[in-house]
Formats: sequence, C-alpha cells, structure tokens
Amino acid sequence: ASITEVTEDPTHLIRRNFVQFSKVYQTVVKQLLYFTSITEDCQ
Repeated sequence: ASITEVTEDPTHLIRRNFVQFSKVYQTVVKQLLYFTSITEDCQ
C-alpha cells in the first residue's frame, strides 16, 4: 500500500503543478505578445 501511495502522489502533484504552470505561461505569453505589438506600433 505504501508503494502505491508513493508512486501515485508525485504524479498528482506534478499534474496539478503543470496545470498551474500552463495558466501562468499563457498569461505571460499574452503579455509578451501585447507588449511586442505595442512596441511595433511605436516604431
């Protein structure tokens, strides 16, 4: 039982962290695209 808990728990944490990371990554990409579009308009 302890072996299954050890193997299942890390994957759950990794998946949850990946979801949070993907959300942050999307927001960062949107901000970068928005910033680059503003700089291109200024130039």
